[in-house]
Amino acid sequence: MGRIFLNLTFLLLLLIPLPGLTFLNKTSFALDKSSQIRGRVIDAETKSSIEFAHVLLYLQPDTIPFQITASDSKGEFLFDHLPTGEYVVKVHFMGFKSFTTSPLIVKEGAAIFRLGPIPLQIGSLAIGEVTVQAKAGNTFYQLDKKTIYVGDQMSGAGGTAYDLLHKLPSVTLNPDGQIAIHGNSNLLVYINGKPSSMKGTELLQYTVASEVKKIELITSPSAKYDASGSGGIINLITKKSSLEGFSGNVQVAADHLGGYSSDLLLNYNYKKFSFFTGIDHNKRKNEGDVEYVTNYLSDQTHFTQSGIQKSQRTNTGFRAGVDYLPNKTDKFSLSGHSGAFETDNNGDWQTVKTGTSLDTAILNSSIDRNNRQGHYSGADVTYGHKFKTPGKSISISMLWNNLNFDDQYLNLISDETGKEQMKQSTQLDKKNNNYQINADYTAPTGKIGKLEIGYQFSFNNERENYLSSLSNPPTSVITTQKTRFNGMVGAGYGTWQFKIRKFNLKAGLRAEYLNREMKTLYDRYPLHQLDLYPSLNSSFKIDSTQEILFNYTRRTDQLKTIQLDPLPRWYNFYNVMMGNPDLRNEITDQVSFDYLVNLHNLTLNSELYYYNTANKIEVIQSLYQEGIIQNRYENMGSEKTAGIEFNVGWTVNSWFRLSEKLDFIGSWLDVRVDQLTQKRSYHQGYSVTTADITLSPTTLLEADFSYYGPAMTAQTNIDQIYLAGLSFRKMFFKKSLIFTLTGRDVPGWYRKVEHVKGAGFDQVITTCNKFPIRFSLSYNLNRFRRDARKVAKVPLTE
Repeated sequence: MGRIFLNLTFLLLLLIPLPGLTFLNKTSFALDKSSQIRGRVIDAETKSSIEFAHVLLYLQPDTIPFQITASDSKGEFLFDHLPTGEYVVKVHFMGFKSFTTSPLIVKEGAAIFRLGPIPLQIGSLAIGEVTVQAKAGNTFYQLDKKTIYVGDQMSGAGGTAYDLLHKLPSVTLNPDGQIAIHGNSNLLVYINGKPSSMKGTELLQYTVASEVKKIELITSPSAKYDASGSGGIINLITKKSSLEGFSGNVQVAADHLGGYSSDLLLNYNYKKFSFFTGIDHNKRKNEGDVEYVTNYLSDQTHFTQSGIQKSQRTNTGFRAGVDYLPNKTDKFSLSGHSGAFETDNNGDWQTVKTGTSLDTAILNSSIDRNNRQGHYSGADVTYGHKFKTPGKSISISMLWNNLNFDDQYLNLISDETGKEQMKQSTQLDKKNNNYQINADYTAPTGKIGKLEIGYQFSFNNERENYLSSLSNPPTSVITTQKTRFNGMVGAGYGTWQFKIRKFNLKAGLRAEYLNREMKTLYDRYPLHQLDLYPSLNSSFKIDSTQEILFNYTRRTDQLKTIQLDPLPRWYNFYNVMMGNPDLRNEITDQVSFDYLVNLHNLTLNSELYYYNTANKIEVIQSLYQEGIIQNRYENMGSEKTAGIEFNVGWTVNSWFRLSEKLDFIGSWLDVRVDQLTQKRSYHQGYSVTTADITLSPTTLLEADFSYYGPAMTAQTNIDQIYLAGLSFRKMFFKKSLIFTLTGRDVPGWYRKVEHVKGAGFDQVITTCNKFPIRFSLSYNLNRFRRDARKVAKVPLTE
């Protein structure tokens, strides 16, 4: 904790306004008011303007900027009142590497230098005398989201989108797999702005990292977005080049646990058409040592279960799509995906049961086997039209997603001689179809405003059949369930945005009508409700280097079948899962305040945030019967969470960069359920320190250290956790062939200790996982760039 205190003290000092920031604009010269340098920055792929690019003008040979400005909403920047001399323009933008123009000579008399449109893109691009190269991992902020370019992040090489998250701002990625934004794990995961067949962690685990170009963290979603996911939205944006010609990427990887992966992504653009296709096949393996120590308070029985837990996930996926632009105002897009997957989870356990009521210790061994096989598919079509009026457009999209799988569980207990004592087998098959229609209309309102209205309709249909057979001689227990779930959400929204000089504001309101019904073998549980979800997103640019943001949003969650189904589900001998049809949706109000500083070699992003959650849902554990723990979803009460986050990036020199992510969270729980009535509070610290070292232009090294402070829920305390990772990258053949070696916990420090206090029992769970050390090879075809012969030169005229 002392280390964290020192880091925090250092970061707080950085918040003190720097005198140099005001001094930079006070240098005085004899001015020639007619001399100017003008330019415009655009996105190479979307052709849209890039706003808030940080532009500095240097009068040679000075190292202090003569003028500082930022690109406006049209991407344009201007330096005027220039005396005679030689100038250099430097541009910085979060998410892109700095670039410098060739010297510009301002002579006596009128001189106007116009730089043509400068298209910025990920990768390298020659623009006359200017070289632009984006740096992966940098973050830039917009009103309601943060965008992080992760296409070249070393820690994700050969892995999945899940491996890209732990260094991202606002995201907490626990080593046990739980993902949270500011400590809130109730979040949505999208791909290219749309829901997918896979949900949440599954989508992250089955999306290969090499496919992801950037990640949008929508931590304070406006009313435009689905109101579900009180923690926010993680949106994966995949690689898809808009540059003419052929490009792509192929990657293979393997790890020391026996996992492997392969991925092929191809793009071809010709005139009005753009095609992409990709295929991937991967196998991921994990293993670890686990120990459960349980004390039952009623009879003073002591129960110890220890063993090895192994998991394996195999996936083969295919995706393809086409964009058609018949003219400058219309665009048609069609894409689809399909895949098959299989997961295996196996546990081998040794059990010892002792107690004052037992004459001798009871010894046995057990196995847990779970196999899930399934397939997924989906398709979406989008039409977009831009009217002649600037800023006026309409978009209509339709999508369908399907997910089917069969689950099989086997649990077996044997005595010391190997004789079978108890056996349980469980089968679960699930079919899910989701349909969604979206319509969105945007139009300018006056000179400074923009109105956006839209309608979204989604329908979800689920079918589950569950059969469990427990043989405990001489009798056996059969549990049969059939669950049918139909849910419809209709939503209308409107947002109004306006910008006055340095102030930008977007206010919105969303109305959602929910009509759902769940049927079991014995009952039906309908629900109809209408809710309103307001949002407010605003920003104010203090100057070209500093900005503040204020956001408010109200969010909820859409409950899953397993949370609502009241019938018991047995997955092993010692735990039974039960849903709760009386659950009420969580409602979360969130307020955040951000302060951003972007200097030449230092960026500081700090955020204060507050969550107020009503009807907080957690799994409450209690005794179902002797030796069996019941896990039931409950509205436990309310939770208030406040925190502060710092993200600092310091480019020390051309070969060394240091970044730090610190998150301090305080939560106050008001627990009010039958088993528990108490108030609890806790504080948690989370830290990721990363050092990037450029050993040569083609050799990179990255080291990181992660710290997870003690955490607490309504019934659980988790001790602090440490991880240390290392990545090495070597590039060949003009950086087209890339070799990467990476590991998230190279020293093997990970050890998680979890303390559970339930009604009638105490439990300690100790887990020591092994993280894979992975190597990968990737080859870039044309590096997602235009043919060098087709690169237009940017004109520079006087």
